[in-house]
Amino acid sequence: MKTSRVGAGVLGIVITTGLALVPSTGAAQDKFFDAGGVRLRYIEQGVGEPVVLVHGFTNTADIWSASGITQDLARSYRVIALDMRGHGKSDKPHDAARYGREMGLDVIRLLDHLGIQRANVVGYSLGAHVTSQLLTLHPERFLSATLIAGSGRFSWTPADARDAEQDASEMERECISRSLMTRLSPAGSALPPDDSLKVLSAACRGAQDPFALAAITRSRADHVITPAAAAAVKVPTLAIVGTDDPMKAGLDSLVRIRPSVKLLVVNGATHAGPRGILRRPELISALRDFLSARPPQPPSVTVRARVTDSLGTPVGGAEVSVVDGLTALLARGVTDERGALPARASNAIFVTLKPGVGYEPVTGSYVLAAAAPAVTCRPVAPTPHPRRVRRRYGRAGR
Repeated sequence: MKTSRVGAGVLGIVITTGLALVPSTGAAQDKFFDAGGVRLRYIEQGVGEPVVLVHGFTNTADIWSASGITQDLARSYRVIALDMRGHGKSDKPHDAARYGREMGLDVIRLLDHLGIQRANVVGYSLGAHVTSQLLTLHPERFLSATLIAGSGRFSWTPADARDAEQDASEMERECISRSLMTRLSPAGSALPPDDSLKVLSAACRGAQDPFALAAITRSRADHVITPAAAAAVKVPTLAIVGTDDPMKAGLDSLVRIRPSVKLLVVNGATHAGPRGILRRPELISALRDFLSARPPQPPSVTVRARVTDSLGTPVGGAEVSVVDGLTALLARGVTDERGALPARASNAIFVTLKPGVGYEPVTGSYVLAAAAPAVTCRPVAPTPHPRRVRRRYGRAGR
């Protein structure tokens, strides 16, 4: 199987009018967070169920706006797009060890930063490879996945290693890789003339860090997943690719590995450029249909609370994810004093954190502000004395 040979992250500027070097639209404010010591940029737009967008090689979060995808989805969803490490306004380490699977784990770090328990994720090209691996590492964090023009890497051969080193060396010299461009172009097509390639190289140097791109390229082997791991993924998955994209072979392989993947092949679409898949109306239509076909999920909030024991003595901080006030609490082993569902009193929930969830058993009242992504909660009333608890339930709190 040759998936990994054509599965290199895509040099989005390869075909003259690609979408990689577009300026920021200004539609959303730049925000930043720390991802294990690497500062990453992200943007947010819209309200609703979260959808995380993961761009391709040499792209930025702005590629989604340039193709109209951010604006379209933001009418119904909370759209979150990041500049992956090595790209855009994010930090650009030159060490290949800082890339590989760390690029996917950055998505998890972003969800944690935003207090989001589960999200839909959409990846394009390199972002699709990253997403495919991420589904095998943290499937519990995703409601759905969409893989656009990228399947994941299912093998790593000596030929793949030679391709990666050749591509990386070319990037260090010119910022672009003619070898990679050739592999990702439609069959029978020729590269632009040398004068155009020199223009592309100069444009790349003005927008990219060639040594960071080379480091990303040398980390390809760390994206490899086994076919067995890919087959075990249960997250609902949509795949979209053009008929004239060499990446189609990889997505065909993924469907054979995991037949539950829904594959849309867009006639005449290429990987990038004027006929690139991100420009095609079939893509956003299929993506919207796929996202809306799932039942809507209740809103998720993260509660950061100062907790006390049954005598009112502080026992340190606790952080629990809450879905609709109940679901995630129960999933985390949280019940009321009698082991039943948490009782509601207007906007308060009375819960006990049981052993085994990382905290001491405590009883208290916490105010939940479901409209806020993260709120600080304090007891709404003094914690009852054990004697009162015994009188109410017939026994002391656990």
